[in-house]
Amino acid sequence: MYALDQRGHGDSEWSRDGDYSTDSMAEDAIAFLLHEEIEQPIIFGHSMGGMVTMTLLKRAPTLAQAVVLVDIGPEVSADGTATIRRFIESASEFDDLDEFVARVQAYDPFRTREHIERTVRYNMIQRADGKYVSKNDRSRGYTPQEEGAVNARRITLGDVRTFPCPVLVVRGEQSNVLEADAAERFLQALPKGELVTVSRCGHNVHSQNTLGFLAAIGPFLEAIEA
Repeated sequence: MYALDQRGHGDSEWSRDGDYSTDSMAEDAIAFLLHEEIEQPIIFGHSMGGMVTMTLLKRAPTLAQAVVLVDIGPEVSADGTATIRRFIESASEFDDLDEFVARVQAYDPFRTREHIERTVRYNMIQRADGKYVSKNDRSRGYTPQEEGAVNARRITLGDVRTFPCPVLVVRGEQSNVLEADAAERFLQALPKGELVTVSRCGHNVHSQNTLGFLAAIGPFLEAIEA
């Protein structure tokens, strides 16, 4: 199993030419799979990672054995993505981690403080001046959701009709990004699609209701293995 940081995210290298397009991120993933000689993987993508995954399927439709897309689709809510963007812009620099944890708690009421504290090290790093900053490249004015939202429009319902592999769409019941009617249109466009809605969570399904997420993906993965 591999869990990859996108370029400019987490501990990955920042792009030297400032290219954070979804197309380039998809090419990164394709290059990694080919380099590691990974054949017919099952690819998971959440939010921007899901946009990257859909772009990967558009460019290399036979590369994946199956795909799980978490709370994302060709049609996303402008209000929902704007909410995420505002949070990202407001949670980029702090004097101490308690301030960051409090900001996340206000934004994400589904997660416990304990859970947020456990994941802080994946999101923030201490700069030389002592301040804590998010692990995203902002040196070129890059905002992930703005870039992702623009690139998401390149994938249409027409595009996903060409996806040959089984695709599971996992939606958070209270998601403000993938609305219920958009999820149904996505499902109808997929040749081999399934849709599962997970209760007691919003956009971040896997972290807000982890047990519900695991229950949603289990039967799909078992069927692929069979």
